Amino acid sequence: YLADLLSKHTSIIIEDISFIIENFEIVDTCYNITRIPPNDQLVETLYITSLINIFLNDKGDKKVQVVKATTILADEETKDILGTLYDPELI
Repeated sequence: YLADLLSKHTSIIIEDISFIIENFEIVDTCYNITRIPPNDQLVETLYITSLINIFLNDKGDKKVQVVKATTILADEETKDILGTLYDPELI
């Protein structure tokens, strides 16, 4: 799932500057799991954070930027994916 999502992103924003993504490597698919207690509808939310190395080129200088990707799941039973957030932002 995560590799398919990442392949659709072409740029990364670092300190308000956009860089073209040359490649990526998923380092840890399950770096952290956070369970959010059930809401009024008794739905528990899960946040699964992954670590990704993003390879970019900054004026001829090859760099690696670590990105945290947090996938939000509706609950543990259905595992419906509500979305994925990236820090720093990918576009």
